[in-house]
Amino acid sequence: MKFMGLNLPNVKPKYSYILPLLSMSVWWIMLIALLTRWVTQGKPIYSNIGHMTWLVYLSNIGATNLQGVFIALTAVHGIFYVWSTIQELNLRRKFFLLPLIENKSSVFRNTVYYHYFSIFASSIATTSILLVSCIRDDRYGDVHMSFVVIFIVFVFLSLISNMIAYILYAIEYPYEKTYFTISCIYKAIFIIIGVALAIAFGVLAGKDIYGPAASCEWALCFFYGLMFIIISIDLTRRLPDGEKNNFVTNNDHQEGDNITAADTTKEDDSASNSTADLV
Repeated sequence: MKFMGLNLPNVKPKYSYILPLLSMSVWWIMLIALLTRWVTQGKPIYSNIGHMTWLVYLSNIGATNLQGVFIALTAVHGIFYVWSTIQELNLRRKFFLLPLIENKSSVFRNTVYYHYFSIFASSIATTSILLVSCIRDDRYGDVHMSFVVIFIVFVFLSLISNMIAYILYAIEYPYEKTYFTISCIYKAIFIIIGVALAIAFGVLAGKDIYGPAASCEWALCFFYGLMFIIISIDLTRRLPDGEKNNFVTNNDHQEGDNITAADTTKEDDSASNSTADLV
C-alpha cells in the first residue's frame, strides 16, 4: 500500500480491523506493565511529588528506569494508530468499504479531505505522545505537559474529522445511515467522557491534588484505548462482492466517459485549428 510516497506493508482488507486492536493492545500492555512495576517496587513516591500520595502519574513512572519501555511501546502504538487511519482511506478508495464522496461543487463535501485531516491529526497526536515519553516530567515539566495537551487535542480532532466524513456518508448512502449514525454517537460519547476526564485531570493537577489527579490520568489513559475498538468496528463494514463490483463498474464507466469527453474536446480543438489554418 502506497501513501504519499510511503510504502506500507499490504494488509488484506478482511484483516484490517486488527490494526487498531494492535494499537490498543500495545498501549494497554504498556500501561499495565508500568503500573505493575510501580506496585511491585513498593509504590515509591518520587522526589518531584514531595509528599505522600496513594497513586502517582504515568509520567512519574515513565521517567524512571522504565523510560525505555515507555518510549518503545508508545512508538509502536502510534505506528498502528496512524496506519489504521490510512488503511480506512485506502479501503474506501479500493471499494472494500463504501467509497469516498467526491463533490466538485464544494470541497467541504469531499470526504477524502476529512480522512486526510484525520490522518494528519493522528500523526500529530502520536508524535506528541512519543515526545511526552521522551521528555521527563521531573526535568522539563512545562514542555512535557504541553505535549500532553497537544496529544489530547489532536486525538479529539482526528475523531471529529472522521465523524464529519461519516455524517456525509450517512447522507450519501441512506441504506447505511443507521450504522454511520451509531458510529458517530459512540465517537461523540467517547469525546464527551474524554473531555470530562481531561478537564478533571487538569483542574486537580493544577491544584496539586495528586491522588485524584493521578486517578483521572490513569482512567483517561485506559479509556483512550477504547477508541480503537470503535475504529476496528469501522474497518469491518466491508461491501458485499456484488455491491463492490457495481461501484467498480460505475467508476470505470465514469472514467471512460471522462476520457471520451477529453478525446472529443481534443478532436474539436484539432478540427477548429484545421479550419483556422484553411481560412
